[in-house]
Amino acid sequence: EAVKFNAHILRQILPEEGLLLLPSSAAASNQPSDYSSEEELNIEGDDTECDYSKVCSTLRQMMRDWSEEGAAERHCCYGPILEGLERLYPVGGEKGKREQVRVLVPGCGLGRLPWEIVRRGFSAQGNEFAFYMLFASNHILNSIRAPRSVKVFPFLHMSNNHVLASDQLRPVLIPDVSPMHVPDGVDFSMCAGDFVEVYDKEPQRFDVVATCFF
Repeated sequence: EAVKFNAHILRQILPEEGLLLLPSSAAASNQPSDYSSEEELNIEGDDTECDYSKVCSTLRQMMRDWSEEGAAERHCCYGPILEGLERLYPVGGEKGKREQVRVLVPGCGLGRLPWEIVRRGFSAQGNEFAFYMLFASNHILNSIRAPRSVKVFPFLHMSNNHVLASDQLRPVLIPDVSPMHVPDGVDFSMCAGDFVEVYDKEPQRFDVVATCFF
């Protein structure tokens, strides 16, 4: 059943129709997404071991970026960046309104760091190269409205670093907050592509570059 839950959320992220990610009624509901054991998945394609590894990594990143269980890690990784931004641009400071400060976030993964930056009143653009992360972040940021409404099993495909056998089957609910809750008047966007190629010809477009590689 855990495998079916993960397959179900992946199908929501990437429907059969193609690469266009569409909102789903299940994602917008107030209840955790469920999976019918009688539903036919029929996922076809020439999958590689590399594809499998990246999908598993994306599932774990959902836990890290968008669940209550990942809050402590986010605080350690993103906290210093957010605190630094707030020190540089205090509310009501001499450097102007925060929404006029444009922050670029290369390697933003599933978009939690640029979302946190926007939530503090800045304008931000996330940049990501990996399609796996881009597909998943698009679904989370644009299709899921209710907190804790989607169940995933991020540890299912890991056979190490478990204290108990049951840890491998432990689900998490995402997102821990509604991604739709951002301040009015700020600019929040995501850009796909290689950082150097995309921004090579516009070095003065952003006031701050903030990134967290791990």
